[in-house]
Amino acid sequence: MSSIRFHKAGLRVYGVDGSKEILQTCASKGFTADLKQHDLRDLPLPYPSHTFDHIVCVAVLNSFQDLGPLFTEVSRIIHEQGIFAFTVEDQHPGEADRYDINRVEVDEQPKAETAVTLFRHHKDAVCALLDRLGFTLLKTLEFQAFEYPAESKNVYFKAYVAQKK
Repeated sequence: MSSIRFHKAGLRVYGVDGSKEILQTCASKGFTADLKQHDLRDLPLPYPSHTFDHIVCVAVLNSFQDLGPLFTEVSRIIHEQGIFAFTVEDQHPGEADRYDINRVEVDEQPKAETAVTLFRHHKDAVCALLDRLGFTLLKTLEFQAFEYPAESKNVYFKAYVAQKK
């Protein structure tokens, strides 16, 4: 889990996840300040305005078609000058903005009964959204996240670091 590194750096770690099991696993490691079971699509988020100095969201946003509502909530709960770091699957020219993948078997073509839809987000759209919500983009970095064997294709994510104005 990526959050242990933030704890080791001296930050207080809060967590939100829809899965009770994931939260129990995280809690068992003994480094979190607070964990909440909450679906990120169920807005508003369960925090008062201007709660956090930093918000990190890794490998979650590719399940969101529209980042706007969640990013609006992030803008509400982060302090001025706060840092918002996140990853999304990057949409390259000529790629569709969505595709289906099996929940478990990544080496087979998606089947209707086991498939989930994942979404790609183009850098221009992400940057426009951040700007509209009062964030300054500080840095981006594209990296290969994994290979999807069913389509013999690499999946690329883009990491963004932005600061609330």
